[in-house]
Amino acid sequence: MKADKINSENRWVIVFALVVMVLLSVPYFVGYQQAADEWVFTGFLFGVTDGNSYLAKMLSGAAGEWLFRTPYSAVHQDGALIFFPYLLLGKLSAQPGQHPQLVAIYHIFRFAGGVLAIIATYDFMALFLRQVHSRRLGVFLATLGGGGGWILVLLGRSQWLGFLPLDFFSPETFGFLGIFGIAHLPWARAFFLWGLRAFLIRVYDSDPLNVPILGIANWPPGLLWVLTLIFQQLTGMLIGVLVGWYLVIFLAINGIRRYLGHAWAGPYWKKLIQTAFWAGLITLPLVGYSFWVYFQDPFINQWMAQNRLPAPPIPHYLVAYGFLLPFVVIALVKKIRQLDLKKMELFLFTWFFLIPLLFMMPFNLQRRLIEGFWIVLVILALSLFDFTPKRGIQWIRVYSLFTIPSTLILWIGSFTAAQNPTIPVFRPTAEVAAFNFLARTTTANDVVLSSFETGNALPAWIPVYVVLGHGPETINHAQIATRVSAFYTLESSDQVRRSLLDDYNVDYVFWGPEERELGSWQPGEADYLFEIFSDGEYSIFSVIK
Repeated sequence: MKADKINSENRWVIVFALVVMVLLSVPYFVGYQQAADEWVFTGFLFGVTDGNSYLAKMLSGAAGEWLFRTPYSAVHQDGALIFFPYLLLGKLSAQPGQHPQLVAIYHIFRFAGGVLAIIATYDFMALFLRQVHSRRLGVFLATLGGGGGWILVLLGRSQWLGFLPLDFFSPETFGFLGIFGIAHLPWARAFFLWGLRAFLIRVYDSDPLNVPILGIANWPPGLLWVLTLIFQQLTGMLIGVLVGWYLVIFLAINGIRRYLGHAWAGPYWKKLIQTAFWAGLITLPLVGYSFWVYFQDPFINQWMAQNRLPAPPIPHYLVAYGFLLPFVVIALVKKIRQLDLKKMELFLFTWFFLIPLLFMMPFNLQRRLIEGFWIVLVILALSLFDFTPKRGIQWIRVYSLFTIPSTLILWIGSFTAAQNPTIPVFRPTAEVAAFNFLARTTTANDVVLSSFETGNALPAWIPVYVVLGHGPETINHAQIATRVSAFYTLESSDQVRRSLLDDYNVDYVFWGPEERELGSWQPGEADYLFEIFSDGEYSIFSVIK
């Protein structure tokens, strides 16, 4: 009977994960169908700037790269072992029709990662929630739940305190945006949660009422965290902070208990140290390499310095998590005196109280540090109802519907974007024809000058470097953007233009509608440019050196 119950439970999770990912894939199919003679679908419905950069990384891999060198900066780069999954995936594609292949591979990758992330979330929650109906509601909320951002939208305060509501732009705050459109994040979350699960099981020598759905969950925590680092290095490093903090709190409480005359918490403190040590030892080479690259590689160092993701003001997080916070506070008050070093719940409590400290860290990627916290809040809130009969949880199911509107807004809004071809979700067919011409003309390491908008899309179609095209990945972005804008204006001198071309060893100049918006200068009149392509509003010029 128990085996039948486990199999039924596992089937439900797998079916739920597949249904969710199929529903989230429908808008992309609509986008493909909507693309007509005048438009080409980029493959992305939101976050297109970053989406193009993911395809550009895959295209670099297809062109033979094994180390990451961003095509969005036309400066020297030594290359680094980051974004490796994208480089590897790109090697599955080839000409002709490479861009559609890259998009298809990307979304297959996203689909599979989303399924794994949902299953891993369920496995992790099963360590703390005993009732099947609690787990099912929990994975539903963790996967599809959002915050109160929709209320701000209804009130016309979508830019409250200078930020969009977290529901609509922060994949780490909830998780829905990751499985919806950012392929590497669900993979990182899956291995992150499975690694934490494996860690706690080894410390407490217990797997309460749960058999993992996939055998991956039984892998050593160190190996799972290495995989986390490969998919998202910052999430991997967050693990070290979480485990280190837990170790400190556990030993501190143990020491206080010992001072007060209580016995040590059995073998748990020894297992905790041993498990953390061996997991850390396995991940140490990759962690060490990551720190070395970020601090010693001049290009990566500059890139990270301008890659700023500060956390919004605290009121935004109160709006985001407000629907569950009352239940979480009650759970904390109710359970704090019942905490036992022999119970896994201590890990959730230490995680909860670590978040304020992380937000005080002077770190330019501060917003990323809240990864997985929504799952902790869901578990704590549902723990209040975990021992009630199934009918006793019905009303909180109704209450939880208040967490869904933001998700529905994003999903329904994606259909609107898919059905109305416009830049940047779609690119004009004539522009793509110009891209394809460049693909037949350019060679490795060629550099193209264009507007930011064109420069962002171009490397997703052609393995070339651009002067300007991505906020964080274009080094000295603000300065270069000013120079590129001046390049296309009539008032600039040829000396100013030649200086930009020489500084970045530019081989081709792109001239289309977005470049024309920067200024009325006519590149055909320059004696250092030779027109090699012209079709309607699009022209390409070779730089005479």
